[in-house]
Amino acid sequence: MRAAFHDCFPGSCDGSLILANECLDREENTQIQPICEILGQKAVEYKVSTADMIQAAAAFGVAACGGPKTYFLVGRKDSNSPNAEGQLPTQDSDAATQIKAFKKKGFSSTDLVALVGAHSAGMSLQELSFDSTPDKLDSTVFYPETVQETSPTSLGSDFALSNATETKNIWKGFGASQTRWNSAFKLAMGKMSIMGNDLGKLTDCSKLV
Repeated sequence: MRAAFHDCFPGSCDGSLILANECLDREENTQIQPICEILGQKAVEYKVSTADMIQAAAAFGVAACGGPKTYFLVGRKDSNSPNAEGQLPTQDSDAATQIKAFKKKGFSSTDLVALVGAHSAGMSLQELSFDSTPDKLDSTVFYPETVQETSPTSLGSDFALSNATETKNIWKGFGASQTRWNSAFKLAMGKMSIMGNDLGKLTDCSKLV
């Protein structure tokens, strides 16, 4: 899931995370370097675009962790030209910085808060999970534990969103309803997964997920 975000958000879902060596050259990608290597090899093995392989891994990863079945489209064109640097919010970004960065890319505050719910199945560099059920995408655990500071660890950026005026009620809503989060996450993930691509030229393979 993180690889999908890091490939798309800087500009386009085009496989440049792997093909332009962004995974190796940029500090924010250090943790996902092993994933990049595997996905790059699989794209060659199965003769598909690297961009599609990254998004396939995300879609199946979400499903494997008990999340919603997300949209899965194929037909993205690969690029070995790097996307712009400095586009990703950091783990310490305040809420205003995150909201501004996402708005610039066409995402609402609801999209932003929904997407960070993927951290429910994530771990820190110190191998501490972001909630008490790291193998499951469960919004009713992740969101409450973050705001209540009861998770094994949290990102400063997530805690900031959980308390900010513009996002705290959205955060609370996802913590109260898995169904609400599932719907919002599916839409936000779908929007993200086609960044920089012409939707009319993509083929919907969502039934495979």
